Order: sequence, then structure tokens, then C-alpha cells
Amino acid sequence: MIERQKIGKKELSPKQQLWLKRSRLLWRLKGMSMGIDSNIVTPKEEALLKMAFRCIRQVCNDSTESSKELGFNAVPRCRYCGGQLDAEGKCKKCDL
Repeated sequence: MIERQKIGKKELSPKQQLWLKRSRLLWRLKGMSMGIDSNIVTPKEEALLKMAFRCIRQVCNDSTESSKELGFNAVPRCRYCGGQLDAEGKCKKCDL
């Protein structure tokens, strides 16, 4: 069996591994928000889904502050391209 060599690959520190796991979780959560078609769910399901999506949005919106609480060097990012925001909260890439 041929073993693959790690050429030019850097081992991640434990903190970098935690950050990678956290960013993957947040990325998956951001993809979970969607519109609800009331024709395919019951009113009870619709209320529960709206509550769940509201909680997911809150977690995603507060992710930068939560990351700082966990000791990460997080900075505010553009919600469209992921680029770093300037002091005024504007993205240089998107001009938003």
C-alpha cells in the first residue's frame, strides 16, 4: 500500500481545528433557513419551523460575538462574500 506524503501541508493546532469545526457548523446552519410553503405543512409544523428558523438566524447573527467569547480572533464579515468589513461596516469587494 502506498502512503501519501504530506508535502507542504501544515498540521492544524487544536485551536485551529476547533475554529474549523465551528465554521463548518455555522456554514451548515446558514443553509438551513428557507421559506415555508403553508400548503405542505400543518399550522403546528409551520409555527415550530418558524421558531426554529428564528433561533438559527439568531445563532448566525451572533456568531462573531460568540466566537470572541470563545477566545477566537473573529472579525465581522460580509454576509454575501465573506470578506472582512471595514470600520464603517462596509465590504470593499461588494461595495455594500
